[in-house]
Amino acid sequence: MAAIRPGVAQELGTYPPRSMIGPDASSGKPNPDKLRIEGFFFLDRSGTPVLMPGVSYEEFDRLKNLEAGIDSRSDVFDFQSLEIIGTASEGRAELKVVIRLTIDSTGGRTVAIPLGMQNFHPLGPPDVTGLDDFHMAGSGSDSGHRLLVNTKQRHEAVVTMNVAARVEPGPPSSLEFRLPDVPSQVRIATDENAVTGEIVGRGDEVIQSTGDADKPSAFLIESGGGTFTLRWGKLDRDGDNSPQLEIDNSSIVLQWDSPQDQPMVSCQMIVRNARGVVDKVKLRLPKNSSLFGTPTLGTSEQEVEMIGPTPSPEGDTIEVRIPEIPERQQRVDLRLTLQMNIDQPSAVTPMVFRVPEVIGALRQRGEIQVMTGDDYRLRWRSRPWVQSTLAQPDDESGRSYFFRYDRASFDLPMWLATTRRQLRVATEAEISLHDTIARIDYRILPSGRATDGTVLKVDFGDWRLRSIENSDSAQRIEAVQNGSYYEIYLESLAGGDPAPIRMIGEHDLGHSDNRSVSFELPRITEIEDTMLVQSANVSIANRGRSLLVVDLEASQNVDRSILSETSTIGESSRTRYRVIPPDASGKLVGRIVEQSPSITIAGNAAIEVDQENLRATLDWTVTSSLDLEGRLPIQIPSLSPLPKNSDVSLAAQPFRQPSRTLDLAEVDSINEQSTRVGAGEQGQAGDLEGLAEAMSPAAPDVETEFPAQWTVSVNSLQAVLEPVEGDRYVLISDQLASGSMSVQWNLIRPLRRDVPPSEKRQADSSNGEVTSGDLVDEDLASGTTSIDQLETITIPRPVAVDTTFRGTMRVSLQGDLDTELFSTDASAENMMVFDALPREPIRLRVRSREAQDQNLFVSKAVLRSAVGYATRMEQLLAEVQGGRELRIGLPVGDFAISAEAFVDARPAVVRRDRTTLVISLPDETGTHSVDLRVWLPMVLSPMAGRVEPALTLPLGVGSVYWEIASPESSHVIWASPALGRSMAWRYDRWRLYREPTRAPQWLADWVGENQWVEIPEGNRYLYLGSDVRSFQAVLVSRSVLWAATASIVLFLAVLLTFFPQSRHPLTVVVAAVLFVGMLLVAPDAAVLAGQIGMIALALVAIMLAIRSLIQTGDQHSALSSRPRGRRSDFSNRPSQEGPASASKSLSATRSIAGSSRVNKVSP
Repeated sequence: MAAIRPGVAQELGTYPPRSMIGPDASSGKPNPDKLRIEGFFFLDRSGTPVLMPGVSYEEFDRLKNLEAGIDSRSDVFDFQSLEIIGTASEGRAELKVVIRLTIDSTGGRTVAIPLGMQNFHPLGPPDVTGLDDFHMAGSGSDSGHRLLVNTKQRHEAVVTMNVAARVEPGPPSSLEFRLPDVPSQVRIATDENAVTGEIVGRGDEVIQSTGDADKPSAFLIESGGGTFTLRWGKLDRDGDNSPQLEIDNSSIVLQWDSPQDQPMVSCQMIVRNARGVVDKVKLRLPKNSSLFGTPTLGTSEQEVEMIGPTPSPEGDTIEVRIPEIPERQQRVDLRLTLQMNIDQPSAVTPMVFRVPEVIGALRQRGEIQVMTGDDYRLRWRSRPWVQSTLAQPDDESGRSYFFRYDRASFDLPMWLATTRRQLRVATEAEISLHDTIARIDYRILPSGRATDGTVLKVDFGDWRLRSIENSDSAQRIEAVQNGSYYEIYLESLAGGDPAPIRMIGEHDLGHSDNRSVSFELPRITEIEDTMLVQSANVSIANRGRSLLVVDLEASQNVDRSILSETSTIGESSRTRYRVIPPDASGKLVGRIVEQSPSITIAGNAAIEVDQENLRATLDWTVTSSLDLEGRLPIQIPSLSPLPKNSDVSLAAQPFRQPSRTLDLAEVDSINEQSTRVGAGEQGQAGDLEGLAEAMSPAAPDVETEFPAQWTVSVNSLQAVLEPVEGDRYVLISDQLASGSMSVQWNLIRPLRRDVPPSEKRQADSSNGEVTSGDLVDEDLASGTTSIDQLETITIPRPVAVDTTFRGTMRVSLQGDLDTELFSTDASAENMMVFDALPREPIRLRVRSREAQDQNLFVSKAVLRSAVGYATRMEQLLAEVQGGRELRIGLPVGDFAISAEAFVDARPAVVRRDRTTLVISLPDETGTHSVDLRVWLPMVLSPMAGRVEPALTLPLGVGSVYWEIASPESSHVIWASPALGRSMAWRYDRWRLYREPTRAPQWLADWVGENQWVEIPEGNRYLYLGSDVRSFQAVLVSRSVLWAATASIVLFLAVLLTFFPQSRHPLTVVVAAVLFVGMLLVAPDAAVLAGQIGMIALALVAIMLAIRSLIQTGDQHSALSSRPRGRRSDFSNRPSQEGPASASKSLSATRSIAGSSRVNKVSP
């Protein structure tokens, strides 16, 4: 500190000035006058300062990645190919190695690229092209040759090396290659003639040989790199009779329980001869091994003939001869058992293990499994040709270690290490809440082997023990209570390893006001050194409506569990906790709260008419996450009795046949007004009575409807519907629990038919209205009874619970052969759709079906079609006789319409049934005036289009007036011949047009006292007919008429002007005939075309007059009808003439112009 200047001194607790530690601002280089940072001090967990050298952030990040097992530099190079060319002779090989690789930017660092080839020694400096900054390292390390590169951009490099390698003398000779994993090609030329080569490696190498008895042999090897060995020489198997044996799937099992035991080796080798059948196999046994018994073949354990063993320094050899049997094959399964003779191997003197080797085999591969006891662990040293895989615990006891070998001539040193015998225990406790008690299911899960006399001491806390049993076999286990502990002797259990133990206990919940509870958790106490409690988990299963809310702050040694478990619908919710540390005493403190049931309902309903009864069926699928405990509150609104002249909703009483039919808006208005009157608005009582009288002219008798009697079943088992108060009920069934349940409601009640068939309708002599009777009528002709009434059905719904309705509720309506059933609230095809369970009663219309031979006749009708380009308005004024309903057809299609109807000047309900509009009539005997107005989306082209009535009348129709109201710019040019025209011609100055002969008010009075709907002014056309289905007309816009007529006139004008041959009397006759035919077929079109044609002809006449005025006697204008000729280029006349000749020629031309009709003009 004395060397530092006083001005540089740093105060305690502050950072050094940046000017003292940073680089020079101008040059960016370190300043020697500033402080040099050699490193930083960090404190480890024990508080000891640790020096970390000063490095850049990039270097620190690289070191951190290396610590995590990630080498960021491993992807900066990529090998492309490797090629080796050389010769091998007299124990030495000289080779030329060419390696091609791609190197990316190293980011300013030096990257070492391993090239392998540890056994190749360079003969000179390597030749590297494509790199600037590099150098080579020797082959002293395990990675072999290394290329150290530092580059800032991508390069394609080529490394060329001349190396020498040692050839192992034979026979056979061998040369080992230790190459990087790169596609490789090796070309080796030998000094021996007619030798055979083979590759010992991974098995995917390809070798090709060339040469004969007079030429040295050469080999071409293609491989994917790695380590492999080339062997060549005079091999016996190259002869015609020498076998080529291959062993690919050997299975060697070594059982070694303890170091004192002699290992037993079970060998299974699949030997295959590539040149024929296997007749004999020569084996070399491992050193210090003894053969048990005689080798056998396959699973049949057929013994074979054995010669030997013959002593040898590398191991005894035996020869196995395969019996000469007919089924002797090219592949045999040879099995033998060996015993290894060892003397307690250790790390200093390990057991050197080898597998039995088939002498002369091309390759020999297999798998080794070493099985040890649970008290020992296998240790070994790595050697070539054999690789180990992951050790796995055995299902019964001990451990298994697996190895793979690629050749049999390997030595694997191994020994057994002693491990500490320990009993590991895990505990799981599940607490479930019930009405007055809590129940605990405590499970002890031991693992590992327990010594004799091991005792588990369990502190069960404040729980009452009910039973102790084996969790697997459910057998009771005897336990000794020693004070507050329960002692369980593990040796009393049957079997080897301890089985899981289950302890059941109970605890009173108490009756405190705040429902607070406290549980002492069971635990294992007085743990010995040979015992370890690994984990202690606690789960709370909240069954029913009780929920235990745990107070973690008040609890002791209890924390949330890392593992979470989600419960599905119908299962009890579980909350998991853990005791930390696992062997500590835990205490769970919380409070019990009651949960409100939450259910989800999905379902549909069906209402049908069954003879004289109305049947309703509701199918629910109820899903609850909590236990409903066998009870579900239900609300079924009941319809109160309806006395005469009472101020209640008319929807609750039987529907009387009204003199006019009310639509949905009016019925809702009646209900709305009745609700307001009941709430105290007495001033509107008179309006309500008026509406009631509008629905029913006769005062109804006292009608009473009692609460609906529903029957219900849960999961196809009958349930009890117990009334509570008013419209509240309780559904009781032991099937009401948690999960998904099926609930079915059924209702059967008779249809109300209060008036006997003998009573007839009586007419009031003053006004002709009905004075008594009901909606039940008697058909005088057939003697049958017809009904038309309003029915209401209340739908049950859950109350006092959180209810969610899933999807939509569809209510299907189905009548029978004599009765039809439909809704009065909407126009649907026998189907009602609700987003949830309806709170209000469902109102239905029950009516007798009309007979197919009903006597319905439309004596008079006026059909109005107000045509627009996008929308059509149709009005039907009709006088109907007989029948109880009028059906009007609509165009085919799925589109929305707007309709209103009046019957006898009173509003009526219009019901749409697919492509039909149905209007109910008051009775079948009288004559009724019907006024129907319909708005439809019908598109008409502004240019031209065909118009037909959108409404189709029944077949029985008298006279029908059809009025077409079109826009001002559109005209009818043609109408169906089946239509009579009720129009007269009128003249307005120069314009001739048609006008209806019947006034609108006359038409309205003709079919009864109906209201005439005013529509915007335009063109009106009135036709008369009886077959509505044949009514047709064609509308054409004024622009199209003008374009067509003017085009024809212009064509005729041009024809008559420029083609004199057309100026013939026959042309006039043809034109007159065509015009007369047009007058007969389409008089409207002829008149319109004539008017427009007169205008066009007038324009042509004006054009001709102007032409005659501007044309002189000596000159011809452009409007002249005489063609002008041109002088021919092939004329024999001189090209130049004098003035006199030119004047004479012009005179001659003018003199013959009238006869030759050639107008020649001199130049």
